[in-house]
Amino acid sequence: NPLHIENEIRRCIYITPFITAYYEALFSKFLKSSNVKKIIMCSEAGIIGRIFNPIGQKYGTELIGIQHGVLGNASFPYFHIEKHINKKDYTNSNRSSKLFTLPNKTVVWSEKAKSDLILRGKYPNNSLIVIGKMNNGKNKKNTLGEIEKLKRLHNIPVDKKIILLAMRTGGKGLNKEFDLKCLNMVYPFSKIENDFFILSKLHPLEEFILYNKVKKNLSISENQLSITKNINIKTAILISDIVVSVRSTTIFEAMEYNKPIIIINPDHISTDAKDWSKTGAVFYATNQNEMKSILKNILNNPLSKEMIKNQDNCLRD
Repeated sequence: NPLHIENEIRRCIYITPFITAYYEALFSKFLKSSNVKKIIMCSEAGIIGRIFNPIGQKYGTELIGIQHGVLGNASFPYFHIEKHINKKDYTNSNRSSKLFTLPNKTVVWSEKAKSDLILRGKYPNNSLIVIGKMNNGKNKKNTLGEIEKLKRLHNIPVDKKIILLAMRTGGKGLNKEFDLKCLNMVYPFSKIENDFFILSKLHPLEEFILYNKVKKNLSISENQLSITKNINIKTAILISDIVVSVRSTTIFEAMEYNKPIIIINPDHISTDAKDWSKTGAVFYATNQNEMKSILKNILNNPLSKEMIKNQDNCLRD
C-alpha cells in the first residue's frame, strides 16, 4: 500500500546512501584500477544490484541486468523491494531518478517480461533486450535406441517408467520440513510401484544430505532410486517419462518435450505451486493419494491435446 511505498522511499533516502557509501569505498578503487567496462548482474542480486548500479554509473561502468531463469516476472531490485509495492498498481510513481537508477541494458526471456518492466518498472523500451527462445525440443527427434543408450550411460533402467524429480530453482526450499514432505511424498513410489524408477536430479547448489537421509529411512535401493547431480537436465528430461517439480525452470524445459508434469505441493504450502495449478499445463498433487491417481492416469492415457496446447502457451508467454 502507499504507506509501504513511503517507508521504502524513506529507507532509501536515509539508509541506502550510507550502505552505498560503504560499498563505494570498497569497490571504487577496484573499478578504477581494474578498468572494468561492464558489470553483468542477475536480477536476483537484490541490494547488491541497487548498490552496484549507481556506483558503476558514477564511474562510467555500464551495468547489464539479466533475468535469471524464466519463472515468474523479471524482478526489479534496482529501485524497490517488490513485496512493498502495491500489487494492484506496480507503477511505483514515487520513484525519483535522483534516488534510483536502472541498468543501462536489461536482458529478459520474453516479450511479456519486457512489457512488465516497461509497465511496472518504468524501464525505457530501448534498454530492454529479449533473448532466448524455448521450444527447441520440439524439433529434436530421438529414437528409442538413442534414449536407451542415454539411460545405460547414466545407469538408468531401460525397462521402467522414469520419474524425474527436480524440485526447484537453485534448491531454494520453503523450509526443511516442506522439502521432507515433498521427498516423502514422491520417493515411496519407487517401492510402491515396481514399474517406476525415480531419478532425483539435484541443483548444483543443493546438498545430498536430506535426499540421502530420506532414501535411507525408506530403505530404498539403488535399483529403485538415483540421487545425482551428474546428469544434464536436458538429458534427464529426455530420458524421463514423467517430470515432478515444485518450482523450477525444469518445468518449462519439460514442456519443450511435452512431458507430463506433476507439480507437488504438500498441504498447499507453496503459492508458486498453486499458481502452476491454474495453467492447465500441468497436473497438481497435494498428497500421495492424489499423486497416485495422477500417475495411474498418465500411464493409461496420452497427454491430452488441451494440455499440450496449454504447455505451448506457457512457453510462448
